[in-house]
Amino acid sequence: MRNLKRALSLTLASVMLLGMMVMGSSALSFNDADDISNVTAASILEELGVMQGDGKGNFMPEQTVTRAQMAIIICRIMFGNRLNVDTLATEGRFTDVAPGEYYTGFVNFAAEQGIIGGYGDGRFGPDDTVTTAQAALMLCRGLGYYKAGEDKGDWANVSLNAISLATKLKMFGDLRLGTNDLLARDNVAEMTFNTMTKAVPVMYNATWNLYYTDSQNVLGGTSFDYLDSWGFQNYDLVYKDGNDEFGRPTTKWGVGSVSGSNATDAKGDLVDSTVTLKTPIIEVANNSVWTYTTKVTGKKLAADIGRNTADGYTWKINGDNDKPDWTDDDTAVGGSGNGVLTQIYLDTNASGTTTANLFTIPTYVAQVSSYNNSKKELTLKNVTGAVQLTDVVTNSKNMTLTSDDFDNLDSFAKDDYVLVTVAKDVVQTIKKADVVTGDVSSYVVDKNVTVDGTKYSYTKGYEGPDGNYKLNTEFELFMDDYGYVIFAKGVEADDDYLYVTKAAMT
Repeated sequence: MRNLKRALSLTLASVMLLGMMVMGSSALSFNDADDISNVTAASILEELGVMQGDGKGNFMPEQTVTRAQMAIIICRIMFGNRLNVDTLATEGRFTDVAPGEYYTGFVNFAAEQGIIGGYGDGRFGPDDTVTTAQAALMLCRGLGYYKAGEDKGDWANVSLNAISLATKLKMFGDLRLGTNDLLARDNVAEMTFNTMTKAVPVMYNATWNLYYTDSQNVLGGTSFDYLDSWGFQNYDLVYKDGNDEFGRPTTKWGVGSVSGSNATDAKGDLVDSTVTLKTPIIEVANNSVWTYTTKVTGKKLAADIGRNTADGYTWKINGDNDKPDWTDDDTAVGGSGNGVLTQIYLDTNASGTTTANLFTIPTYVAQVSSYNNSKKELTLKNVTGAVQLTDVVTNSKNMTLTSDDFDNLDSFAKDDYVLVTVAKDVVQTIKKADVVTGDVSSYVVDKNVTVDGTKYSYTKGYEGPDGNYKLNTEFELFMDDYGYVIFAKGVEADDDYLYVTKAAMT
């Protein structure tokens, strides 16, 4: 896959930090992806039919989830989409769940399985928004917990117990939710995806009063094995290692299979060599251990990581075997600097050797030369005075972007200034640059400019506008996604000049 795909290319920062690529031909790249905190979860659940969008490319992450909808989601992940609840759709188990509603069969089935209860007065509250504690309790019950009656008694204690257990099962991921918070689809998607992939169903032995996962070893307690997860059991959902165009490690998710008797390792995770990915859904860059957007020196890394720890790693810098000088407090490692995304990933092999992979991804500014609506092609050109895009895109054909790789090209207009990233001589991401407009009051040569009382530093490689600033004159500052000036020009005229009465060095 040549470029980051579709609507996910709309947001440079999230693409660069998360590296998400929709791979499956039928998977939606959401129009509202910018508002989704876990696009991986949303994309996979939509593709598998667990949570549907509006059918128009929107996931609607901020829309709240009702208790009835939560019942549907839980039934689907527990039993797959082949579950037929039609025979229960005519039952009147709850006074406020009318026969024939789209959710009635699911609500009744979930109640029959002991997964979801009502309010104790005959009502279920199908249209009430599900809370964090309620969702956690439902999901934990679905996994097989609470068979010992731990969910009985005062709701305050039950809800705290459910939150605690869900946290232990890694159900919340990076979410920070209050016990009684009303849940939106975004939050429910992450909780549901984590339940499908990071937890496994359990069995309960009343004699020993314990939960266990191995039917051959009742006293063995619980352990995680991905092959037992709902994601694999009900949807053949698997994952496999990969690398994005920048070289960063990724995880590829999709429908597939595993082979061999040692398909999982000691932690219960899939062994990459055993996985066959048949229908890809999404590829996402793994989380980096350390991330910077300013200059990084060897001394800085030694301080952040720990000198002895860092020295014990095998280092690769932008794919090459290299090692920083831990005493150097001047040299930028790997070309890092203001506005350059620097990420470090750790990879420990079977023998225990850890490799630290450091990647740097600069941002460049370009200008739209033209847009061919009939061919859906957008052509870029260099920006005079800024770092030249042609320094990194040496093939002139790659300055023309096509709709095969980007779905948002028609959102740009001729002469727009855009931010791009580049890998392997090809533009990977594109986004319109944000602009700060105001009067220049001072500057420091090659370093920063102050506009309307706010000082803005330059991104690495930018030295300020050709010619000079004109004090007390309005200028446009084109900003990268990390808050640095990547290009500046006068609003009134292109021949504005610099007039400095005093410049404080910083």
